[in-house]
Amino acid sequence: MPLLALLLSPRGAVGRRDFWLGLFLLAAIDAAMGLAAMPYGARAFFAAPVLGPWFGDMDAEAALPGLVEVWGTGAVMMLFQAWISGVLCLKRLRDMGRGPGALILVWLANLALQGGGRAWMAGLDGIAVITPFLIALPTMALIWLGFLAWLGFTPGRRTPQAG
Repeated sequence: MPLLALLLSPRGAVGRRDFWLGLFLLAAIDAAMGLAAMPYGARAFFAAPVLGPWFGDMDAEAALPGLVEVWGTGAVMMLFQAWISGVLCLKRLRDMGRGPGALILVWLANLALQGGGRAWMAGLDGIAVITPFLIALPTMALIWLGFLAWLGFTPGRRTPQAG
């Protein structure tokens, strides 16, 4: 499967090898985008694959003024990550003979943890505001790691498995 189709097109199904390749490429793209943002004020951590846009500090008003005012520059990278990871997971689920239900559940759990954490933070003061962050972040990470491991290691039903 061509790389652009692997990463961007939600059509078709992929085996385990292509799924892992897609995740590796996503991490490399994230790192490259983070490094490219450094001249605009991004800190080095912004280049960390997957995590950087969520936690990296960036002041790039000159580069993307409208986006920075609304969400912050990391939003572009997060949306890009979400699309590619969603495409890869959806294709892998198809190969396993499943529909998108598991991916939707993971996304809903992620949104609930983020929204709940933000709502909880709104009622806290001082250093206590990091408590929801310290609970929600590892929980989201464990959910995603478990989901990606399940997708990456479970044999498919539709395509021959090369890896």
